[in-house]
Amino acid sequence: MEHTPPPIDQSKFDAELFFNVVGVSTLIALPIMIGGRYLAGVNSANLFVIVVVSLFFNLLLFALGILLFQPLLSLKDNARKTRKVVAIIIYSLVIIGVVTVQYGFFRNDKPNIQNPWLTWISLVGLRGSLLIGALLYYFYKFQKKQLLSIEYRQLEVEMLARTAEIGQLKAQINPHFLFNTLTAISARSTQPDVDLMVEGLAEVLRYNLTQTFPKDIFAKEVHAIKSYLSVLELRFGDKIKIEVNITPAASAALVPQPLLLPLVENAIKYGQETTLWPLLIRVEAKITEKGFIASVENTGTWIEPKAVPKPGQQIGLSNLRRRLELIYGTAATVTHESLPDTVRVQVLLPMAAG
Repeated sequence: MEHTPPPIDQSKFDAELFFNVVGVSTLIALPIMIGGRYLAGVNSANLFVIVVVSLFFNLLLFALGILLFQPLLSLKDNARKTRKVVAIIIYSLVIIGVVTVQYGFFRNDKPNIQNPWLTWISLVGLRGSLLIGALLYYFYKFQKKQLLSIEYRQLEVEMLARTAEIGQLKAQINPHFLFNTLTAISARSTQPDVDLMVEGLAEVLRYNLTQTFPKDIFAKEVHAIKSYLSVLELRFGDKIKIEVNITPAASAALVPQPLLLPLVENAIKYGQETTLWPLLIRVEAKITEKGFIASVENTGTWIEPKAVPKPGQQIGLSNLRRRLELIYGTAATVTHESLPDTVRVQVLLPMAAG
């Protein structure tokens, strides 16, 4: 069973890694800075101030380097080359400028022991080498850490899929017995509504028992959702109002499943708890320039999940959020909106990831 790996978020700034690299580079640079200035004749009174100021500017230059070069990681080769040249030029000029300003303010007490130009060039080279080394180390560790995170999430996706397979296998010990029993109930009934309810229930169960792919065309789940809602219409009659608006493009989309069925179940459950009849259930899905957008809306108010949800409470929504996070990373979202009379839960999926 194959899964699409979530995309690596190359633009994310890693603060923990940043300060780790700053600490390591400071331990390396500090003895060099103190020893070099001491040999250059800097008196003890100025030595501390010069070192502190230099470390401060190193921190700023390192942060600037990350801001300049990190966005380049997510660019394509052609665009990256041009942006890289511009970033290198800007960064080099900033380093030269900072060194020149510092060198102008902090003159050596023994300027005759070495050529001022040679001193300036040495300082530029030393500062540049230190910063380049720190940046290379940061980006190496950053990408390694990101790849390890992706591998971990990939393993978790596979583990969830395997767990789902085991549950489905247990449920399919004898599915023919279940369907045959429902058929027998329908055959013995003289009421048309009972036949329709049994048929709708059988369709929902068939979808749950046979849906073994991590992604499938959305039309299959739409059929199960309509069957589920048809059972509710027969059960509640005029007490429930159902609207389903699914575009053909959305029905043909390849999406993780189940996607909206758990949200529909939540809408029924919590809608009954927070509103008076009749209960409105609205299911929509479409494709836009943003991607695949689907929503489930119900009359009532939003119930905040508990810190430690009990079995059967908020499990559908929490499980959906976690599955989408593992598959798409931060590219997919599940949000809720409290409207004047209804609550809407919306799912946004990037179609490029399918």
